[in-house]
Amino acid sequence: MGTWGTAIFSDDLACDLRDEWRDRIGEGLSPREATDRLVADYSGTWADSDEAPVFWIALAVSQWKTGRLLDDVRERALEVIESGADLARWEEAASRRARERVLAKTRDQLESPQPAAKAIRRRAKSSTPYVEGDMLAYRHGDGRWFVLWISGETTDRSGTHSNAELLDFVGDAPPRLEAVIQRPAMFRYPPPMKDGTKVPPLPAAFVVLFPDRLKADRVRLLGNVARPRSTRPGHGLWVVRSNVLDTEIDRVLQSRQWS
Repeated sequence: MGTWGTAIFSDDLACDLRDEWRDRIGEGLSPREATDRLVADYSGTWADSDEAPVFWIALAVSQWKTGRLLDDVRERALEVIESGADLARWEEAASRRARERVLAKTRDQLESPQPAAKAIRRRAKSSTPYVEGDMLAYRHGDGRWFVLWISGETTDRSGTHSNAELLDFVGDAPPRLEAVIQRPAMFRYPPPMKDGTKVPPLPAAFVVLFPDRLKADRVRLLGNVARPRSTRPGHGLWVVRSNVLDTEIDRVLQSRQWS
């Protein structure tokens, strides 16, 4: 579980619950049905003394904010707050005090009248027109052309996305397939450690969200090629939305200063 702050949703599990709660309601489930589904899906958290408190607090706040807080969920969340179970993972004194303040405000929120139920629309799902092996010429906003090789797909609750490797090519025009078929992946170089030690680079590989939204005039299918993946599926891939792919490519190029 990743936690980067003391706020209720500065936590991976809490964010996932918030998103899945909204997805379930957007799909047309009742608050009771959505709650029961989440309780079943996250049953593995009950044995984890850190995750179980986060589950009930995050679910209660998510329900309150959308005007659908169930009484039993409110009671479970308030029990967690009053018991101090959520504070056990906050060992550093300043962080613990900050979390206590957050929980006090959360308790007041959950005990106050919730807002009227808000309409929640079904979230648009990502899809991809590309298949494993597709070699794409991609035009950056500044006019340069790059090459992406589709190494597979990633599917999650937000849809299906393309796993893409950025190959070692930069040009003023789309290349011929034969010219790039053997090109290796570019590398992303992390900044050196404080003592100057270099960190090993990783292949520049992405999970591209909403690849179906890439503009047709900026993508050309060069062909389909079978080649070894530079990364294992789901490992070493940076997640990037298709509308900011240019920014991610720029970061890869800028990282070369640390090579």
